[in-house]
Amino acid sequence: MSGFPSEPCSSAAQALLVSTGDSGSASDEVYIDAITKSLAKVGVSSVIASLVHQGLDKLLGYLEKGTTVQFVFLIAVGSAGVQPMIPLLGEKANRVITEWVARGGTLAVSGEGVVVQLFNVYFNRQWTICDSPSTQVVRLNRKCARHVISEEFAEALLEEYSVETVILKGVPANQCLYGQVDSCSVALSRFANGRLCFVGDLYAQVETIEYLTKLATLDSAQDLASTDSIKHKTSVKALIVCGMGCFRAPDDFIAKTVSEAFAKCNVETQVEDVDSWPELIQLISLTKPDFILLVGVGQNGPEPVFPFLNNSVKDAVTTWVDGGGTLVVHGEGIIADLFNRFFDKNWQSVGVSSCGFYLNVSAARQAVSQKFADPLAKGFYKKMNMLRNVDWRECLYRGMGTCSIALSTYGNGRIAHIGDVNCDGPSITFLQELVKNAKRTNEVSLPKNKALIACGLGLFKASDDFYADHTAKTFKDLGIPFSKVDISSTTDIVALIEDETCKFIFLIGVGQAGADKARPLFKSNIRDALRSWVERGGYLAVQGEGGVMDSFLSKVFDKHWKCVGYYREERELNEDCEERFRGAMLPREYSSKAVVISGVSEDETVYGGSDDCSLAMANIGLGRLMLIGDVNAEEITIDVLGEFAKCTGCF
Repeated sequence: MSGFPSEPCSSAAQALLVSTGDSGSASDEVYIDAITKSLAKVGVSSVIASLVHQGLDKLLGYLEKGTTVQFVFLIAVGSAGVQPMIPLLGEKANRVITEWVARGGTLAVSGEGVVVQLFNVYFNRQWTICDSPSTQVVRLNRKCARHVISEEFAEALLEEYSVETVILKGVPANQCLYGQVDSCSVALSRFANGRLCFVGDLYAQVETIEYLTKLATLDSAQDLASTDSIKHKTSVKALIVCGMGCFRAPDDFIAKTVSEAFAKCNVETQVEDVDSWPELIQLISLTKPDFILLVGVGQNGPEPVFPFLNNSVKDAVTTWVDGGGTLVVHGEGIIADLFNRFFDKNWQSVGVSSCGFYLNVSAARQAVSQKFADPLAKGFYKKMNMLRNVDWRECLYRGMGTCSIALSTYGNGRIAHIGDVNCDGPSITFLQELVKNAKRTNEVSLPKNKALIACGLGLFKASDDFYADHTAKTFKDLGIPFSKVDISSTTDIVALIEDETCKFIFLIGVGQAGADKARPLFKSNIRDALRSWVERGGYLAVQGEGGVMDSFLSKVFDKHWKCVGYYREERELNEDCEERFRGAMLPREYSSKAVVISGVSEDETVYGGSDDCSLAMANIGLGRLMLIGDVNAEEITIDVLGEFAKCTGCF
């Protein structure tokens, strides 16, 4: 199989067909041969390569430095388990591939097992996979084809076919091209200006090759040869977001109506569906809009909106608005909670009703400009979600002691509530004028990945702080962003796990104060959440001692490591374990006065002897667990801890 070309190809339409090297089976060759011939028939030349032998670096370099490639097909990802996927899920691969897709690329991926982790880690999907492939008759979901691509694309696809396929669960209906929500064979969704496709067929059936060929020949929405479309905008860009627990059909109609109205103002507009709050944060980060409209928030009840009301979303949204962004939220009910939690308002939703509302010119002038009120309707009678407790200077349209459209400044940006259920007439005029007055947000940076150093579990606060301060100094020297926190309750720990910018957690003093202080770690919801966080790619370092720590490791991570002593001994680096540190600079010998641990397998021993060790590391899903026996924060231990944090690839 050929390697990557040294220079980008010159053809206007190109495809990369990439064997991941996971399976080593002839099926990869069958897939590549079939799709190469199919693409050649429609005039698309293909570059064929493998990710083995530094192939990943070549692929990333190829996409990063500029290319006309519009279609990448990764074949048999995950077929050999987690270990071969670790480089593919690193920070650089994540950044380069997501930015390439965001610029307009189409990424198709086939595979099984942990293949969904690529979609979940890169693109914040929440898909799961069935244990084994099965033969099924899969039917076309025309709504998905129309929604993601076009009516013409839907018309060109087969209605149904029989295939031996890997099955996904948890795929939203509008992202399931063939199959259904809990039995999806082909998933297709938008991501910024590009598209994602999961291919369940492992054996390259004719029908699969046909739809992949159609995907590969779609016109790209952006120039893929540069990142200018993401980093440097020449005009205001609007992002319309549906899917926050709303009714799809009305949301789509409103999004279409608003985007058409914005087009008349020469405003570049992008419509996206989101099904999770990490996906929302990622959209803001990659598309870099100046104006965001959230459609239908709370119209399907409060429960679907609750996951979005967390600190990670708050930090991302408020940072973006403070940098000059304009946020408009359309909806009812719990919509007021969003403004109250994010922007320190005290608004109250009082329900939907028809009423007459009148323009408050002072509010318009204060929030935007002297002339902003001129084109707006002076009054109207409509069915609106109404708010109370809105400062009169922020109440753009008032009636019967309530506010139907609120408009306020926040930092350098603006926020607005729009209660119009149908979002037409005067509301469209308001949105058009507001987007025309939107500020530019080119320089806004969302919160960065960070490490968390957690105290509060140890016997003495002074010793915890000593360990934390030494770790913090080393992280600062290494350029690793970090926060020091005290944790003493379930709420504190949940907050750590839910923070999507947190990629590394260091728990200090586990078990040193006995069971009482460590009790929150043993609650079932904490155990499940902490293990899930590590399995998704989080790196957790634990320092502690005693039976409580043994029990914690056993119940949370099924690791039956035991503390069996406490003394100083010089130990050598396990070279087999060293390879998993991704080229870190580790000392060959390690000496510290430390808790000694037994029951650690040889491949999980970082520094140890034949039957015990003082520092262990284990793979847990896509993440890693490190156990540190040193109770004195010796310099050599802190250095190793810093190298472990760097292994995340996120700093």
